[in-house]
Amino acid sequence: MRIRELVALLLLAGVAAGAQRSLPSQLTVVIRPEASLTALDGKSVAVKIRLTKGTDARLAAQEACTAPPENAIAIARSGTYPSLTLHGTGKYACLYTAERTLSVPLPQPAN
Repeated sequence: MRIRELVALLLLAGVAAGAQRSLPSQLTVVIRPEASLTALDGKSVAVKIRLTKGTDARLAAQEACTAPPENAIAIARSGTYPSLTLHGTGKYACLYTAERTLSVPLPQPAN
């Protein structure tokens, strides 16, 4: 009976020693910025956006998406914005981020 107890004790000690030798593991998650822009009518859009930390986005209506105007709406936080009224006038809703510019045509009133 003593031999069985000794063998069991040695086996347990070996398992415990093996567990202490395990290497630490590391998990890296990369979250990339993304955005979607949907025209609701000629003056408002829906925006869904995930921003890079420390950056913002600018949103405006323009004839061409070349650069954000001074009166552009600043979006400072990631999130879903179901209805934002655009500043300015133009054929496009333009969303400017550090990574890229998105545009969507705005419905134009019939003359």
